[in-house]
Amino acid sequence: MFTPIPDVECVVGSNNILGADERHQYAAKKLHTTKEVQNKEQDLQDQQQEEVQQTLQQRLIIVVWTASFLFAISTLVHYIYPALVRNKWDGWDATDPGLYRRDCSNIPNYIMLLHMIGGTYMMFVGPIQLIPSIRRNHLELHKWMGTMYIIGAFMASIFATTFCSVYSNGRRNVHENVGNCILGGSTFVCAFQSFRYIKLKDIESHKIWSYRLYATVLGALLYRLYVTIYWGFVLYTPLPFSPMINNFIFYIMVIPNILVVELIRRKRFIPNQNEFVLKGSMIFVGTSASLIFLFNWLPAMLGFHSTDEATVLGEYHSDANDSSLFCSREAIAKVIGILFIFFWLLGRMLSSLFKMRQGQSPDAAEDNMNGSAIHGTTPMCYYSKPYKAFFK
Repeated sequence: MFTPIPDVECVVGSNNILGADERHQYAAKKLHTTKEVQNKEQDLQDQQQEEVQQTLQQRLIIVVWTASFLFAISTLVHYIYPALVRNKWDGWDATDPGLYRRDCSNIPNYIMLLHMIGGTYMMFVGPIQLIPSIRRNHLELHKWMGTMYIIGAFMASIFATTFCSVYSNGRRNVHENVGNCILGGSTFVCAFQSFRYIKLKDIESHKIWSYRLYATVLGALLYRLYVTIYWGFVLYTPLPFSPMINNFIFYIMVIPNILVVELIRRKRFIPNQNEFVLKGSMIFVGTSASLIFLFNWLPAMLGFHSTDEATVLGEYHSDANDSSLFCSREAIAKVIGILFIFFWLLGRMLSSLFKMRQGQSPDAAEDNMNGSAIHGTTPMCYYSKPYKAFFK
């Protein structure tokens, strides 16, 4: 009787005869071994690349924090200390022509001094607040420094915006005032939102707004770095001076920072995984910060007169120090009006915040206080938009 021969495969050069199942198992095992080797090689490459990226990240963080600390120290030594301790104000013009106001009441100088105190504290404390180990292991210190950080942000933003709106006549042009007002307004909003969300126990939103706040604060430092690089090209290359570029710098000191934070938040841009971005940022910040420290901040701290771009081009107007501009009732009325608007907005924000913490909308809370509404509750995040919290 004829019996069919099973499906077998003869291995050439061998006496082994493998069945179909054994053949598939052998091929699968070989493929698995090959993939395992490839995965190990890929993991090793990823690990090496990650180590390189972490090293670049650490170096970039060190460079940025060093630049922030140097900027804060120079402001403290050259601006704040002489004004508070020695009552010497005219040295401000050595590095920033037109900043010191020879006013009969000295009001604009005190306004700028309060702005400097708040901004300097933010420059010192901001990098420390971003250290994860401090947030994990020293939470109370993080909370205390964060509270003072928010107060410093309110001081810096309110008084800087007041100075630019009322007392900045004749310093440069309208673009400087608009750019600084954008910076001050952004700092104010980001500071309040960071404070608001931590009170609502929304940690993720608090972190996002804290990053935005730090990005806006860095605008003051980045402006000086941009100016240093640009004027290096103007003074030492055939590149002619361009008023458009000079004015454009006032706007790029804060707006791109916010956009980068938004792109990172939406995961459309991951700078920590791009070596080119990390190296470029480190070289830019390190080079420009070193130049401005050696030729501007350090001479100012040592008492030597430095040179500002406004002095080089002769853009400094003598009417900037005309006391008649700042002693009038109109100027005082503007200061009072701007401060009233700021504190009214802050009061509305805080009022809405406290009502939301009670689980009620502001309208329901007001009705309950008048005894004319049913005691209903609304979600904690009643206001999803920042403007609704105080323009309601």
